[in-house]
This record gives sequence, structure tokens and C-alpha cells, in this order.
Amino acid sequence: MIGDESNDVAVSVASLWEIAIKAAQRKLQVDAALVEEASRTGGFTLLSIESRHVRALASLPAIHGDPFDRMLVAQSRAEPRYLVTADRALRRYGESVMVV
Repeated sequence: MIGDESNDVAVSVASLWEIAIKAAQRKLQVDAALVEEASRTGGFTLLSIESRHVRALASLPAIHGDPFDRMLVAQSRAEPRYLVTADRALRRYGESVMVV
């Protein structure tokens, strides 16, 4: 379970970046800084974007067009971690993606 203390749950900086962009476009009414703070106080790890994530991204097949979702998949493969998502299209990226 995600909230289980035995799991190291991470929030990607890519997600915070996407939230900030969508908030600026008025597509979301949320502050990325508040999401970051809530993530930290909730015990989640903040996952930075590193060069190894970019290398993993470069090797991904072009299954999904959203650059943020593709980075999340790349990070899940490079870490390795599971990406937990509601986006069924990402399932095609394999075992590192868990659709809920």
C-alpha cells in the first residue's frame, strides 16, 4: 500500500513542474509549492530529474506523447520504482507501470 511505512514513495519534480505549468495556464487551481510541501510533510521523497533519467527517456518507445508522463516512466525504469498512475495508456510501457 502506498501509505505503508515500509514503502519509499516519491513525488517526481516532473510532476511539480507540470502542476506549476498548468496552474500558470489556469488549468489547475493549486500551488506546486504547496504540493511539494505536502509531499515532504507526508513523508514522501522528492525525486529530482537526473541525467540517467534523461538517458532512460531517450530509449523509451514513442507510445505516449506527454513529455511529463514519459519522464515519469523513464524515472520508474531508471530508479527502479513503480509508477502508480490512472493513465491506462502508460500500461504499455511494461512492468514498472501500475495502473490503478
